[in-house]
Amino acid sequence: MLRSRDVFELVLLRDGRVLAVGGTDDTRSHFTEVYDPEDDTWTPFASLRQGDRHGMTATTTTTGMILVSGGYSGDGLSGVLQ
Repeated sequence: MLRSRDVFELVLLRDGRVLAVGGTDDTRSHFTEVYDPEDDTWTPFASLRQGDRHGMTATTTTTGMILVSGGYSGDGLSGVLQ
């Protein structure tokens, strides 16, 4: 991983790569990263709309989109879907 994080979610993407979403680090991470097992590399990806989210769930939909829901943010329990 490019950034150390705790309490994050991993999601398997259709192409075999793995998406790391949210979590906590020194600043509560709103960054996402993608791991490519073929190259053994991590690449920065998009940021969450609602930053500093951790303890949530992330699911791949049938269309390949990633649904992030629940968890906690800096303001407490989050019900926002992303």
